[in-house]
Amino acid sequence: MLLLGLGDGVIARHLAARCKTLTVLEGASALIGAFSAPGNVRVVHTLFEDFTADFKADAVVATHVLEHVRESVQLIHQSKEWLNDNGLAVFTVPNGTSLHRRIGHKMGLLETPDSLGPQDHRIGHLRVYTAERLHQELMDANFHITTLHGYMVKVVPSSVMRTWERTLLDAMYELSLELPASDCSSLIAVCTTPA
Repeated sequence: MLLLGLGDGVIARHLAARCKTLTVLEGASALIGAFSAPGNVRVVHTLFEDFTADFKADAVVATHVLEHVRESVQLIHQSKEWLNDNGLAVFTVPNGTSLHRRIGHKMGLLETPDSLGPQDHRIGHLRVYTAERLHQELMDANFHITTLHGYMVKVVPSSVMRTWERTLLDAMYELSLELPASDCSSLIAVCTTPA
């Protein structure tokens, strides 16, 4: 399995516990230094676009990375090259039509719901997605999309939600799975490569 981006390491540890081997691509040496890799995890210090795989992966997971790279379409195409035939790819991205972004627009904090605000700039977003844009970019790469839906619902910034009880956050997540993708704070696409 190939994971694009290390982040805080939570997803890497979760995946490592469920697969035989995991290769993580990460460009930030500080994140690599802070991560204690389990024995079945290889962390490669590289930018995604500079990585040349010496193997084919059964799965590629890219959680909230497409919005940070200059050439998102190129990365989607490249990720397909890293996969075996019938390989699985999972992409998650922030949703530009989410309830909290629409509220921010109504409050005058965002020019449009999908425009970049101060927090987007602080965390390095170059874009946010709509379900339509994500769908189109994946189709352009000739992925077969098996699932594209939203998850998590937010009406306030994440910084406010950090103080909320876990039961409330879990309930909000469960509710989000019943809502239209356009209302959710994030989008997830699960894709396969044609044989």
